[in-house]
Amino acid sequence: MVNVLRVEQLVNDYVKCWMSTRPTYSGQWEDNDFGCEHLQIFRNGFNLEDFNHDELSQLAVLLTRELRGQINRDHKFFWAWCAFSIVHFERDVTLFSDRDWAGSFKDLTNLVLSAKRRFPAGPAGLPYARTTLRYVNNHLLETALSKWQIGGPLVFSVLEGLLRLKNKDYVNKDGSVKRRFTISDPQRGTKNFDPRGRNKWLNRINESLRCFEELVSVNRGRTCPYLQQMKIEIASLCPPAGLDVYDMVDVWRNDLIHGKEYWQNRAPILANLICLLIVDEIEPSLYDAQKADMKRTIQRNSQSRALTGVRTPWDLFPPDI
Repeated sequence: MVNVLRVEQLVNDYVKCWMSTRPTYSGQWEDNDFGCEHLQIFRNGFNLEDFNHDELSQLAVLLTRELRGQINRDHKFFWAWCAFSIVHFERDVTLFSDRDWAGSFKDLTNLVLSAKRRFPAGPAGLPYARTTLRYVNNHLLETALSKWQIGGPLVFSVLEGLLRLKNKDYVNKDGSVKRRFTISDPQRGTKNFDPRGRNKWLNRINESLRCFEELVSVNRGRTCPYLQQMKIEIASLCPPAGLDVYDMVDVWRNDLIHGKEYWQNRAPILANLICLLIVDEIEPSLYDAQKADMKRTIQRNSQSRALTGVRTPWDLFPPDI
């Protein structure tokens, strides 16, 4: 078992170390080194292959807290692991066999992991830049620099699509309601949905999240591990100003899609939420039973890379960073 208390202590120490450099959670910070990076989780002897289902779910929450410092290598390894898990469990988990959605999540993962290799500073870097541009164009390099702003609409699309698939007993993929049901509503108390009534569509992300939490996870007899803790961490990073966290996320979605605000620092938060919901979709006993096989798959992929010098599209872990 992984020492999760030690993992949490590292995260707390990392955030504390960053506080003087970054007193508020604003803007987008990634892969800077101001003397705190030795406190990253995976620089201290931990490996994702060793985390069981419960520990991996906790990790999604702790890595959201770690964003109070910055996006770092820990987050990138975690996102790549979740993409790898979708490929590994494609035959065992029905949701992952939806190739349209799974492909979009892998596209999102590749986008947020994209980066330009660092060149030497100043004129010494010009030969490296010229060599790079022989193989990729400048637009691709600039896209990597703007990946979080570009990824904003996609992260919401992937999250909404994931929730509709998880809520499949209540809603179709197009958002139309399948059956009558009721969820909570912070403003009105409750809200009723009915395929023959007034509310025939479940097309708000806050309501989709409540449908999953209040109905789907209850009816299946297994709650989503650490979803409540995830909401607390999201509220800590972005105080909701009187709103429920789900309602705040819904406001983010509408502001972005309708062009009011093109934020960047919320996309990694939502990437962690997506990953928590992905891990949740795998039965804990199934996940834990497959850990050894997952390690063997990673070893085979590593051997293939060593022989060919290239990565296959399904070779997603460890990330190429």
